[in-house]
Amino acid sequence: MTTTESASLPPLMTATAASKPCQLYAHSDSPRPTRTQYHHRHPVYLQNRVYGQIQDASGEHMIWLCGLCHDSVHDWISWLLGEARKPEPEPGRIAKAEAQRAVDWYRRAGGQ
Repeated sequence: MTTTESASLPPLMTATAASKPCQLYAHSDSPRPTRTQYHHRHPVYLQNRVYGQIQDASGEHMIWLCGLCHDSVHDWISWLLGEARKPEPEPGRIAKAEAQRAVDWYRRAGGQ
C-alpha cells in the first residue's frame, strides 16, 4: 500500500472495547461491551438536516461509544426533539447529557 492509498482510507470507526473503551460510561458490571464505535457528537442525520451534508467529522466532534450508550443517546435525542416518546425504561443521565449537547448544537446550528 502506498502513502497516497493509506491517506485516503477512512478512519477507524469500530474497535474492541479493550482498545477504545466507551467514553461515556465505565462499564464494570454485565453486560460489558466488547466493541465500541467512533460516533459523531453532532449526529450525521442532524448535520444533514442543518447543512445538507456532513461537516463536523473531526476528532473534536467524535466520541467512542459502546452500543448500549449509543442507543441510549439516540433514544434521548429523539425524545428531546419531540420525535419519539420518552425512553422507557429511562436510560442513564450521562447518555441524556450527551444527547442534550447534540440537541443544543442542532438548535444553535439552525435545526428545528
